[in-house]
Amino acid sequence: MTSFPLQDIVGQKKAPRTKQPPVIKQLFWKLFCNHFPGYQITEENQHIIFSIFRYFLQQSDFNEYGLIKNKPGLDKGLLVYGDYGVGKSTLFDAIHHIGRIILDQTRSTQLWFPQISTVHLLTRY
Repeated sequence: MTSFPLQDIVGQKKAPRTKQPPVIKQLFWKLFCNHFPGYQITEENQHIIFSIFRYFLQQSDFNEYGLIKNKPGLDKGLLVYGDYGVGKSTLFDAIHHIGRIILDQTRSTQLWFPQISTVHLLTRY
């Protein structure tokens, strides 16, 4: 198995985070509802979606529903997996889009993350 540095995947090293005021969950929710009004949050998926939202909003109670089985931490990444067509990519596209809006308006990088498709990653490496 070949290993390679993370900066080769995303094209750059991650800059150290400076202390910024946290993004307010009401702002995030308003942007989500306005930009993605058709996104289906159901009784079946709400715990997963709200856990992911809380993770990106840096809320310490992000694992309230106990979905993360190892030791959860806001300083770690997330591995999200599931069946084809259940909305994983759409959810992360929405968070990425909202993160871009917040970055443009407030310069906060809290919700900003690089997006790399599996196809791109496999093609590149």
